[in-house]
Formats: sequence, structure tokens, C-alpha cells
Amino acid sequence: MADDPRVRVAHCSPDAPGVDLLVDGETEFETVEFGTVTEYVPVPPGSLEIALAAGGASVAGASVSVEAGPHYTLLVAGTVADGEMEATLLTDAPGPVPTGLAHLRFVHASPDAPVVDIRAASGPTLFERVGFREATGYRSLAATSHDVELLATGTEEVTLHVDDLTLEGGTAVSVFVVGSVADASLDALLGEDARVTVEADD
Repeated sequence: MADDPRVRVAHCSPDAPGVDLLVDGETEFETVEFGTVTEYVPVPPGSLEIALAAGGASVAGASVSVEAGPHYTLLVAGTVADGEMEATLLTDAPGPVPTGLAHLRFVHASPDAPVVDIRAASGPTLFERVGFREATGYRSLAATSHDVELLATGTEEVTLHVDDLTLEGGTAVSVFVVGSVADASLDALLGEDARVTVEADD
């Protein structure tokens, strides 16, 4: 039904293989690779058993509760090597987005990156003290190109530059911070979130 909850997967575990997503034992996605944000699929409202499998073996799972109407992202983060790969359910609720603006949030999915503040490269701080597996709220920004910096909280140490982040009017975007500081693979992965578009005021 149109108001069924919908779920997608953001595979942000850098050393994990492609995973299958099973909801209550039924396969919804097959072989989702690292760095992929899938489309949304409808699921029944209520309590669900989520399982991630690779090569037919379970690698992570979670018991979650979803409501009719909202959309959700299942964040797969952490590393297999450390035994800390987990699935975390995020609610994607950017609200109505005017056509002349975009709504932006960040999701910290790098297992070894510090807690960060996020600021416009030539402007204000957008979000503060974002830790691993945490998602910020949404921030309204002009529908244009932005340069953004992630800094270790309390310092001027730039952990990651996100240059030319182009936001289209009427959209909502999640920026997933993925990869590793240790091997200089830190990067930004973008996913367009479900949203309601509204006409901008004259």
C-alpha cells in the first residue's frame, strides 16, 4: 500500500562483502556492495527481524519497529575484522522541501574517524559533535553547489573536504561519511532521501 513504511540499505562497512538483506526471512535485496545506497522497498508496519547475509551466512541483524508512512535507512556500518559490523535503523524525515531549497543531513559511518563538526567551507557550522553511527537532523540550504568541511570536534583539523556538493531544489540528501582515516580512504557517499516537495513562496 502507498502508506506502507519503506526501507533502503546504505552499505558503509568498508571490509564487508556484498550483503543480502532479509526482512522476516524474505530476501529484499541481493548482493548490496560497499558504497551502495539502494532504492526504497515497501515493508509491512510493525516489528521486523532484519538479517544481513553474505555467502549464505548471517553477518549482522537487528530487531526493529517501523510505522506506516515514514521511510527508513538501514545503515550497515562497522568492520567485519573487529567483529563490530552492525545494522542501525535511521528514520528519513526531511519534511516538506521548498523548490528553491534542499534539505541536507550527514551520517557518520566511518569506524575510525573522530567525532566531527561539519561546516560550510566559507560559512557557518552546520552540525556539531557527530559521532560514529549517528545521523544529524536536516538543515535547509540553498539549491546550489556547496563546499563542506568535516573537522575533528574542538579542533581546526580537517578530516574530510566535500567539494562541489550540488543540491537540487526540492530534494533531500544524506551524505554518508564512509571509509577509513587509517588508509586515507575517507569519502562521502550521497543518497537522495524520500521527501515531499512544496512550491517556494514568491
